[in-house]
Amino acid sequence: MKILLINPYIVSMMPTSLSEPLGLISLATYLDSYFGDAIDIQILDLNALGRGKILKKDSKYIMGMDDQPEIIKRIRAFEPDVIGINCNFTMYSEGAFEVTALAKKACPIALVVMGGAHASLDAENIMREYPNIDFIV
Repeated sequence: MKILLINPYIVSMMPTSLSEPLGLISLATYLDSYFGDAIDIQILDLNALGRGKILKKDSKYIMGMDDQPEIIKRIRAFEPDVIGINCNFTMYSEGAFEVTALAKKACPIALVVMGGAHASLDAENIMREYPNIDFIV
């Protein structure tokens, strides 16, 4: 089984940055130690890939790599069975929701899973409003 964990780019009302995705790193480490060779797991950190890049678009700022064709290309290249997307903060959820659509477009049969504090706190509404998300954890 192939699992791709994605730390999305940030869409925000003001320029900001986040630290490394410790939750995704911890999850990848645990899954690797538990399942070993039965899984192939990678992290695609869109925030880190575009580190230092700030694009003003209308009234919002985009931080990280938001090149949608490139994101789709990278997802397809790995051919994941499961795509996990981090959504910890409500104020940064817009980028995470955009990435779920890209993930489903890149790999329509892959399971798209969203996790994190924001996803957990608003799971019912998110599942209703975003059909690209198969599960919330």
